[in-house]
Amino acid sequence: MPLSPSEIVQLTIILVLATGLFFVAYSLPQIIGSTVLLVMIPVQPIDTRVGSANVLLAFVIFLAMLLRRGEVRLPLLPQILILLFCYLLSMSFVHPALYEQHAIYMIALVSAILVFWIAYDLTFRYRNLRGLIAVLLTMNLVVIVYCAIQLYVGPGQEVSFFGIEELTMERARWDSRLTGPFSATGLTSEYLVIMVFVILHQVFFAKKAWIRRGLIALAAVDLSFLIATGNRGGFLTLLGGSMIFLWLFRKELGAQRVVKLLISGAVMLTLVSVIVVSYTDFDRLFSRLADTTFEEGLPDTRQVIWPKVWKKIKQRPLLGHGPRYNMQGARQGAKYPGYEYEPYPHSLYLFLFSTVGLIGFIAFMNFALRPLYQCWQTMSLSKLSLEYAAFAKTGVVVMIVFLIDQFKIEFLRISFVDYWHFIFALLGIFIATCDRARSRALQADY
Repeated sequence: MPLSPSEIVQLTIILVLATGLFFVAYSLPQIIGSTVLLVMIPVQPIDTRVGSANVLLAFVIFLAMLLRRGEVRLPLLPQILILLFCYLLSMSFVHPALYEQHAIYMIALVSAILVFWIAYDLTFRYRNLRGLIAVLLTMNLVVIVYCAIQLYVGPGQEVSFFGIEELTMERARWDSRLTGPFSATGLTSEYLVIMVFVILHQVFFAKKAWIRRGLIALAAVDLSFLIATGNRGGFLTLLGGSMIFLWLFRKELGAQRVVKLLISGAVMLTLVSVIVVSYTDFDRLFSRLADTTFEEGLPDTRQVIWPKVWKKIKQRPLLGHGPRYNMQGARQGAKYPGYEYEPYPHSLYLFLFSTVGLIGFIAFMNFALRPLYQCWQTMSLSKLSLEYAAFAKTGVVVMIVFLIDQFKIEFLRISFVDYWHFIFALLGIFIATCDRARSRALQADY
C-alpha cells in the first residue's frame, strides 16, 4: 500500500528526529541518548502504519550503543530468542497476504526488546538508584503536562503542535474520560498507578523535606488524573496494590506508620476525587463503579467479548492466528484474505492465546515473569542496602499490579507501541537493579 502525503510528512519528521538523536547518542555519553529516549516515550505525536517515532528511535539508540561499545549486555537473551521464534512460528501459518501487517508488528516488538536492553544498560550507567528514578519521574512530569492539556481543552477536543496536522496529540474521549498519551484510559490509569508506587519508594529515601513534599504533590496529581480516566480497573488495582505495598514494607514502616499512611492516603484520594468530580468534565469514575454489574463471574463490559474470543482461541489453540490481532483499516471495512475483523478481547492473556497460542503465551510469560521472580529473590538478600531491597520490593508490587491489571486490557496492541516501550523499559530497569544488587551483595561477602 503506497504512503499518503500525510504519512510521507510524518516519516520525514521521524527520520530527521532519528538522525539528530543518533548523533547525540553516538557523539555524547550514552547515558544522554538513552535518557532522552526514555523521557520521550510518552510524547510521540507521530503515528503511522509502521509505528510511532519511538520504534525507529529505539533502533537508532541501540545501533549507536553497539557502534560505541562493540559489546553490550543482552540479559534474558535465551528467553527473548525463544519468544521471537514462537512469534515467527505463529506468523508462518497466516495467509501470505497478511505477512506485511504481521511483519510491521514484529518490527515493533523488536524495538520494544531493544528498549529493554537500552534500559538495562542505562541502569548500570547511573551511579545510584536516585539518578535512574529521576529519569522515571521526569517522564512522569511529561505525562502530567500531556494530561493537563487534555484536561484543559476538554473531552473530544484535538490539539495540534504548531498547527501542524501531522503533529497531533491524542484527544480525550468524548465520554468524558481522560486518555492521556498512551491512547487508552486503561493504559494511562495503569501507568499512573505504577508511578504512584515508584514515587512512594522515593519518598522514603528523600533526604530533604521539600523534596518529600514535592514527591507527595506529584503523587496527588497522578491520583487526580487517575480519577479523570474513569477507569474502574485501574482504581481498584491501586487499592489492591496499596495493600500489597504496605504489607511488603510493614517491617520498615512499623504498624504506626502503616496506619498513618493508610489514613493520609485515603484523605488524599478523597480530596483529589472531590476536586476532579466537582470541577472538571472528567467525572465518570464513581458513577461507572456504581453501575458495574457481573453475570456468571464476568464484568458487564466483558460478558460478550470474552466468550467470543475463547471460541476463536479454540480454533487454533497451539499457535494462534498470528502476532497481530487486527489488521490496519479492518475496523473501517478493509478486507484481507483469510481474515475477519474481531473486537479486541480486553485481556492480555486472551490476546496472547488468540494471537500466538499456548506456545507463544508460555514464551511471553517466561520472559515477563522473570523480573517479578528476580525482584522477589533480591528483596530478601542479606547484606543488601536498604535502598536496593526497597526498590526490589517496589518492583514486586509494580509487577503484580501490572499482571493483574492486564486481565482487563491488552497493552500489546500495535497502536499502543509507545506503552510497550515503557513496560519493557521498566522490566529492563528491574532486571538490571536486581543484577546490580546481587553483585554488591556478593562483594560484601568478601
